[in-house]
Parts: sequence; structure tokens; C-alpha cells
Amino acid sequence: MPKYSSNINLEKLSKLSKGGVNKDIKYLNQFAEMIPLSLKKLKHAIDKNDRRLIMLELHFMSPQLLFFGINDTSLLMEKEQSNKGLTSNSLKDALEEAIINIEKAVSEVELLIESKSNRPFHEA
Repeated sequence: MPKYSSNINLEKLSKLSKGGVNKDIKYLNQFAEMIPLSLKKLKHAIDKNDRRLIMLELHFMSPQLLFFGINDTSLLMEKEQSNKGLTSNSLKDALEEAIINIEKAVSEVELLIESKSNRPFHEA
């Protein structure tokens, strides 16, 4: 398994699973099932311009994302929680960019699941 890909870092997964394909698939499936649901909730919070809910969703997703080397949400939370915070427009722009990166990572994880299980993601 490659340690790095274009959108995710698989180093932690590799260390945790110790080369076990079933463990890899288990953790990849958790990511592929949880993150799209969280993204949907995040987009809804953005549409409502609900900063509290946005931060809750970012906080909820961060451990999974950080495990796969995606630090977009952590950086956003740090900026938001700093004394300066982010303006509504800059927060929305940063969130849109983070969402694009996270969606790419989800697609890549789904492809990894397919390659490891030798069947389409939604059947894995």
C-alpha cells in the first residue's frame, strides 16, 4: 500500500493495520461512510450560516480526517477559534475549498476500497 496519495496519507492506516487488508478495508469503509454524511451536515450548516453548527461538524470530522492526513478542518477550527476569527466570507471560501479537498479524499478512499476488496465500493 502506498504511504501517500494525492489527497490522503495512508501512513497511519498502514501502521495500524500492519498490512492486514481486512483492517485496511474496515477503516477505509468507516471513513467512506462517515465523512460524506458529515459533509452533508456541514453544507447544510453553511447554507444556514450557522457558525456554531459549522464548528461542531468540523470538530466531529477532524479525527477521521487527521487520521488520513487531511488537516483542512483543523486549520479552519484553529483560525476560527483564534482571537481574530474569520469573516463570514473568508470562512465560507475556506470551507468550500476544504470541502473540495475532502470530497476528493472520499473518492480516493472509495477507489482504494474497490482495489483492496476487488468489488465496487457500494458492495464492499
